[in-house]
Amino acid sequence: MGLCDPVTGRAVAGPLAAKDVSLRAIPMTRTAWGEWKDRYPTSVVLALDTNFVRDYAEGAVLWAEGGLKRPQFSIVGLDPRFAAKVRVVGVNLGSLWRAYPVEAIEQARVVQETVAGVTIVLISAGPGKGVQAYDAQGTRFDRVTGSGANLEVSDRDGGRWFVDDEQLVNSRNGCTRPALASTPVWWFAWAGAHSDTTVWKP
Repeated sequence: MGLCDPVTGRAVAGPLAAKDVSLRAIPMTRTAWGEWKDRYPTSVVLALDTNFVRDYAEGAVLWAEGGLKRPQFSIVGLDPRFAAKVRVVGVNLGSLWRAYPVEAIEQARVVQETVAGVTIVLISAGPGKGVQAYDAQGTRFDRVTGSGANLEVSDRDGGRWFVDDEQLVNSRNGCTRPALASTPVWWFAWAGAHSDTTVWKP
C-alpha cells in the first residue's frame, strides 16, 4: 500500500511511489446528503462515532472548509485565474486538464462545450447540489428538470435523459453517455497539481 495524492492519484509514499504508480481516475460527485439520499434512498451512514474530534452535523464540514478565504497554509505560485478557495470540478481529457467553477455550473445547471475533440456537458441539480461531467458524444443538451432520483436533462431534439452518476440514459431508446473522470476540489489544489490546466469561465 501507500499514500496517494488525492488530486493526481499519483503514489507519493510507500512501495508504490518507487514504481511511479497512479490510481485510475473515476467520475466523482460532491453533493449534499439530502440530494444523495433522494437519489439513493437505501444509503446508510456507517458511523458518526469515528474517534476523531470533528463536527459531523449537516453543513458543519462545508462551513469549516469554506469559512476561510485562503488555505490555512502558505501556497507558493498560486494561479491567479480564480481565488484560491473557489471550488472547481477538474476534468481529465487524456492529455488535457480543464477546470470548471462549481458555483457557475450550479447556477447555469447545464454547460456544454467541445474541448480537445470531446463534447463535454456539465450538469447540476442547482445551487449546493454538486456538478457531474459527461461525454455528450455530440448530443446537445439544454435544460435540467427534477431533482434527486428524478433528475433529468433534455436534449435539443426533445429527448429526455435520466442523470446517473455513471452515465446519462436516454428515456426513449436506452442510449447512454458516459460520465467523465472528474475531481471536485479547491482551485489552489487543482492548479497546484495541474499547472497547465485550462479553465472554463462563464
